[in-house]
This record gives sequence, structure tokens and C-alpha cells, in this order.
Amino acid sequence: MSWTELDSILALYEAGPGPFCLATLVRISGSSYRQAGARILVNDSGGTAGSLSPGCIEGEVANRGIAVLQTGQSERLKFDLRSLFGCDGQIEVVLERVVKPSSLVERLQECRRERKPLLTVMRGLDGPDAGLRTEISSAPVSMEASGFAQVLLPPVRLVLVGDRPDLQPLVRLAGFLHWEVVVMTDPASLPAGDPQAGCVVMSHRLGADLVALKTALERSRASSRGYGYLALVGGKQRRERLFHELLDDGVDPEELRHVHCPAGLDIGAEAPEEIALAIVAEAQSVLAGRGAGFLKHRPSAIHPAEEPKSSRGWR
Repeated sequence: MSWTELDSILALYEAGPGPFCLATLVRISGSSYRQAGARILVNDSGGTAGSLSPGCIEGEVANRGIAVLQTGQSERLKFDLRSLFGCDGQIEVVLERVVKPSSLVERLQECRRERKPLLTVMRGLDGPDAGLRTEISSAPVSMEASGFAQVLLPPVRLVLVGDRPDLQPLVRLAGFLHWEVVVMTDPASLPAGDPQAGCVVMSHRLGADLVALKTALERSRASSRGYGYLALVGGKQRRERLFHELLDDGVDPEELRHVHCPAGLDIGAEAPEEIALAIVAEAQSVLAGRGAGFLKHRPSAIHPAEEPKSSRGWR
């Protein structure tokens, strides 16, 4: 679930006194537009934030959410998307009442603020609906077949090192995705990396880029986790010159293998806005562990059931 939606859910929560209804997609059979873990929040007037579909079921979920607010009892909804909307799948959604203060919301805010993964758990999906509640776990769990667990990662942090005008399209595009954008010119202030962080070096000055790239590698080494995505804007000849100097300074060649230069996917980008799109798309694919090919050429499902987000690489 993206932070674009999570931030909208947090905004709706902050905007009213509550209570609210939280609807969570917990099971999928066949194909579905959204994956398990998608959520919407419903307020007492039927307003919603988040999504479970392209807009096909949100109205009914909101109506049932109002009923859950009145009864206080959790409810489970099943939708056969094959007969209703021509999609090849079935989904289950659990609705639960949420009141302020909510420990789930507080931990979600902490996940964003302190960049800590959050593990949410819902047990006993085959039991009585009334007892279904989202729980918070601080440690890995062994989940029975009738349960649902989801790791929510902090938003992507994109650190941009430079001060040229071509930074701005990157700032805007990453901001549109609700990534945390940090712009800096002093490499000494570079934050430590983490698996959900990317760093793009783009000062376009050879000496400054050399210092910034070396510092980024040092920060990654010191944190024992490193940046999930590290890129350098520039051509191949410039890359070879910088890499040669870094090797002379004692940088491990294996570290340089993980530096993306030239930065971005090969989409024919030339204008700053197109280059920004190429870089953001590459960062997204690397952080998601995907190859960035054409979906029509993917031999397996777009979202395999065995491919959930995990907290691997975090401490």
C-alpha cells in the first residue's frame, strides 16, 4: 500500500473526532486490481480515504462502514468480481471500528517519522467476524492459514545532492508519490542510508560529485544497510573517470557495482522532466526488487502471492 493512500487516510483521521471504520482487503482468490493489505478509512458521514478497487466497491464498503460504526461489531464482506465487474477474482474485506486515540494510527505515524517498519496482524479470519481486529506486532509472527499479516515500510526517502534547476522535476515527481525528498549541497550532511532510501548525486561538477558519491558509499558502509538505490547522473565516460578515482581512494569495486550510472531507465529521456521520470521509475523498480521490463512480457502474475513486502534488511 502506497504512502499516497496512507497519508490520505491519516489526513482523514486527523480531520475529524471519529469514530471511523477501517476496511482492509485481507484475501484474494484469482486476480485483483489491489493486493491484500489495501485499505480505506470511512468517517461517520461516509467520507473515505484510500482505495480497495478502481472505484467498483468503495460505495458499498462505505455504506457498510457506517453500519459498523453504529453497531461497533466488525464485519466481513465478500465480493465476487467475476460476476460483478468482469475481473477474474474474488476478494474479502474486513471492516472494523476505530476510535481515537488509535494505537494503529499512532504506530503508522511513528513508522513515517522514525522510519521503522510496522507489522500489522489480523488473526482468526475463519472465526467469528465480531472478533476481527488489526493488531500491532513488534516481532516476526508465525501466522496460521486463517490469519493475515502485512509489513508496512516507511515512505521512500529520496536524497538529491546538487543545486541545479534539473533537480526540480525530480522533486515534484517524487513529491507526487509522497516520497520524502531531501535536497542538499553539502555531502557532509548526507543522512545514513536504509533499504527504503535512494540517493541521486547530480551536482554536475566533477569534484563535488566525487565527494558526494564517496560520502554516500561511506554512509552506506557505516550503517550496515546502505542505500537501497544509489545513482549518479552523467554519461559513461564521466562514470569511468569518477570510478577510477574512487578505486584509487580504496573504494571496494563491489560497492561501485551497485551505483546506477547513467541514472535512470532507458526510455529515450532527454528533457529534465523525462529524465526525472526515468530516474524515479528506476528507483521504484530497484527498491521494489523488480526488473522494470514490459509487463506484457512478464511470464508470471504481476503480483505473485508469494511476493509480499518484507522487512528484510531492516534492524
